[in-house]
Amino acid sequence: MFTRILDKICDWMAILAGLVIILLVFSNVFAVIMRYIFNSPLHWPLDVSEFSLVGTVFLGGAYTLQKDRHVNITIVLDRFSQRKRPIIDCIIYSLVFIFCIFLVWKSWELAWMNLYTRSWSITRLPVFPSYILVPIGSFFLTLQAVSKIIKAIKDISYTRTL
Repeated sequence: MFTRILDKICDWMAILAGLVIILLVFSNVFAVIMRYIFNSPLHWPLDVSEFSLVGTVFLGGAYTLQKDRHVNITIVLDRFSQRKRPIIDCIIYSLVFIFCIFLVWKSWELAWMNLYTRSWSITRLPVFPSYILVPIGSFFLTLQAVSKIIKAIKDISYTRTL
């Protein structure tokens, strides 16, 4: 139940990340048109691009883990037997979980601090929205790591019954 709900949330986050990419494309196309056709350069698209890239990375991270699309070293992982592979997965996802807990904790501190200091970009856009996406995306990445650990534990118990 937990894994299915989380997978649906991650699917929606991936759609949201895709929409952010579309926003990125349109803002950059608009900036190029304004600069080269109307000779009126805009400065805010650079900030929107930076914010969009943060959004896509952290909103799409949990979905990427869900679909097993993160980088891994298959030459090492292929050396393990099918019986040992779930154990290795459990260890790897436990390490991912520990890293993500640290990432949520520190990024939340930074976002919270940024909320009260009212930081602005060069073009006077508030940067808090991009800062808050980091702990939100990291939180869902942490939950996805827990989901992967649960699946690996089920696979361990399944391979022991064979």
